[in-house]
Amino acid sequence: HQLPVVVHDQDQLLFGHAGGPGVSEVSLPGRRLPGYRRTGRAGYNGWMASRFTVLASGSAGNATLLECEGFGLLVDCGLPPRELGRRLAVVGRSWEDVSAVILTHTHGDHWNKFTLAHLARLRRPIIAHPQHHETLAGREGYSDLADAGLTRRFEAGRWLDLRPGLAA
Repeated sequence: HQLPVVVHDQDQLLFGHAGGPGVSEVSLPGRRLPGYRRTGRAGYNGWMASRFTVLASGSAGNATLLECEGFGLLVDCGLPPRELGRRLAVVGRSWEDVSAVILTHTHGDHWNKFTLAHLARLRRPIIAHPQHHETLAGREGYSDLADAGLTRRFEAGRWLDLRPGLAA
């Protein structure tokens, strides 16, 4: 039995101020968010609660934390690790809440060599399209992840298992 994920939190929609981290949480009763599924036992009324937090958005760097059932997926990591850590703290999170990073693409505002090295030290994997891995191969920071076996690939149109019972 597989169910999609819905983003909700008691019918609230919250946004942070411009230029800083913010939390977007919205309840969408009866509406499905395509692109996510849950495997195994259904959650609250068959839906999975998720939290979507924009930490940075713009040419200076991009990063968003998507949390679902204790799994924190950092979408892009375009800021240095200390700055990302500071922004995580502003929303009550830390690097301990980041389970993995997924790259949307390899423009310089979506990844940071120091953050890639930090991920290797934390033993957190990076997930990217095979072409993105090729683009980053040999780059400072990325090689630390590759050497540690912390690189994972996704293919367009195929489910990616994030952990047992959770896929995107």
